[in-house]
Amino acid sequence: MKKLRIILLLFCFTKIVAQINLVPNPSFENYTICPTNLDEFNNLVDWEKYGETPDFFSPCNTSTYVGVPRNIYAFQDSIAACNHNYVGIGIGTNLFPGREAIGCKLKDSLIKNSKYYFSMKINLADTSNFASNNLGMKLYYIKPFIDYSFYTWYHETNSCTINFNNVEQNKTVWVKKFGSFIADSNYKYLLISNFYENSQTSYSQVANYPSSNFAYYFIDDVCLSTDSAYAYNYAFICGTITNYKFDYQIPKLSVFPNPTTNFLKIEGTYSPIISITIKNQQGITIKTFLDFSVNNYLDLSDLSSGLYFLTIVLSDKSINNIKVIINQN
Repeated sequence: MKKLRIILLLFCFTKIVAQINLVPNPSFENYTICPTNLDEFNNLVDWEKYGETPDFFSPCNTSTYVGVPRNIYAFQDSIAACNHNYVGIGIGTNLFPGREAIGCKLKDSLIKNSKYYFSMKINLADTSNFASNNLGMKLYYIKPFIDYSFYTWYHETNSCTINFNNVEQNKTVWVKKFGSFIADSNYKYLLISNFYENSQTSYSQVANYPSSNFAYYFIDDVCLSTDSAYAYNYAFICGTITNYKFDYQIPKLSVFPNPTTNFLKIEGTYSPIISITIKNQQGITIKTFLDFSVNNYLDLSDLSSGLYFLTIVLSDKSINNIKVIINQN
């Protein structure tokens, strides 16, 4: 009887240990400050942007710009009825070569030769003209290089740990993505993006919005576990997160209004701006400003409506990439 009790305890303990999500902040609930604009992904706790300008959406923002359920890209409820946070990345098309990538350090290193299960939920944004395949997950043993520059993200290696090959076009409901793999190393970092070049990626045009030549996906409920059922069924439960963080954050450059019609005001407490480059969705440089001063206005009245990318270089050598939407009514 005693032996049976021990076996049962070991079984229960093994089951509990297996039901651990190795992804920290998997539903993007913990953050340092409520987002007020696009490209504020680094407001999230435990996550970093590894390529270009992924976005963070939350119901704490009561505007329709980066809020939940309504934001600049869609009217999309969160997975849970309580409308919690989610994030968004653009993964490029043949007309838009950029790649956005997000990543985190796992709670614990993977065990070599062990089997793991990965899941996440995705939804194509309403304003996406294109749907794409190859949204996937890649693991790294050491922290990968972070490249915020547009169009040149070096992680396009045409391989990843788990790759989802179907072109996901669903704009109405969240779609679960699930897969498994055998760890061939003691990986510590997880990244999500499209890790394949445009020539290795399939696209489908699903709409015809002006100047929206990218595939933009919302992402939520990311899970990595040794328990297949736990990973497959993983979901955020309303009321389980109570430790929201609104701590001090280092001031950074900001632009407003965004969307804009004819001008942008740039503010911040960083060192002086050396240059500002504006590119369109094809990566073509449209304008370049030199020796621009902080707290001045940037005249964009001669640009047509659409999505543009500002690269702002400061005298301390830091680079800031910002998405700007121009609406010329």
